[in-house]
Amino acid sequence: MFIEKCEKILKGHATQMMSKYDKKKKQKSTRQEARDKTLAKLKDTLSQKRSLQASEELFSSSDDCQTPVRKKRMRIQQFSPQPSSDDTDIGSPPPLQITGTDAQDNAVPSMAEIIGCLRELPETLRLMKECVEKVNTSLSHTSSTNVSHFLPGKTVAVSKRAFLRLNRTRMTVFAQELAVLLFSKDTLAKSTLTGKYGKGEMAKGQLDVIKVQAITDAVIEEFPGSTVSEVRAAIRRKCNNEHFSHKRP
Repeated sequence: MFIEKCEKILKGHATQMMSKYDKKKKQKSTRQEARDKTLAKLKDTLSQKRSLQASEELFSSSDDCQTPVRKKRMRIQQFSPQPSSDDTDIGSPPPLQITGTDAQDNAVPSMAEIIGCLRELPETLRLMKECVEKVNTSLSHTSSTNVSHFLPGKTVAVSKRAFLRLNRTRMTVFAQELAVLLFSKDTLAKSTLTGKYGKGEMAKGQLDVIKVQAITDAVIEEFPGSTVSEVRAAIRRKCNNEHFSHKRP
């Protein structure tokens, strides 16, 4: 669940950055088109002015043509284009230069911000990966702690849930149930604490000494007033009871 949330957050950030980038790109293309239109109009105006200047030079070349030159100058002044409503929307030449510069200045921080976010993305992913690994390690440690429980001595482990469910009303009951948890009833029926058996009985094995010691330490820890001989006697009785129960048809 945590990984899925992380992936959703990263996808959301990436989508937001891409949408911002698309908006800026569209705005930039719109400004570019407006600038191109204005430049085209400026070129037309300059070409017209140059043609008028050429004609003015022709009129000014003779001394007898002063009056027509003045008329031409008046015509040039009248011909100079005035900014219409359409031109105002697009932007007249001087405002266009300022507006374009301002737009670029405003667009640069936005693009820089997007690029900065993209540059920080690998570091963010690395931190997210470390966080996920820590969470997984913590979960695995917690699950292993819930599954296993080490008895005193830290050499023998049992199921923690089963250990917590053992009967603790009496020392003998706790010791015998813990012996069944470690050895199983079938093993107890065919074994003894020392491996010795009486005359006429089938050969029996010896219970694992390390496990017997772990049971003894756990019982004494749970019931501080108990002794080693009492714990061993409880285990011995459990072996005998299981042996006789297995003999019954």
